[in-house]
Amino acid sequence: MIEALILAAIIGLATAAAVQIAILTIGFLIDWFRDRAAEVNSDPDKVAVTVADALDSGNVSYIQGIFDTEQKTFTEARRIKAKDVDSDVRRAHSRHKVAIWE
Repeated sequence: MIEALILAAIIGLATAAAVQIAILTIGFLIDWFRDRAAEVNSDPDKVAVTVADALDSGNVSYIQGIFDTEQKTFTEARRIKAKDVDSDVRRAHSRHKVAIWE
């Protein structure tokens, strides 16, 4: 009986952790941008962006990065699976492929 309660608690914690990660994703995006704020603040040609990217498989992922508008390239970027973003990120891309984060 006690084993069943412990197992249920562990499953409950794992479920809560998964929900917490989804909810915190916008915070992870913001933290990533904050860690690179000096680069963006020191160069007016650089902007913090996320880009919705449709993959050949039909799935969507997001590219988060610092984009140099003069060079037309990312100076730093990472790809995030669509299942790992929260509703705020999805909403930011509901009408536009690119979202600029200030």
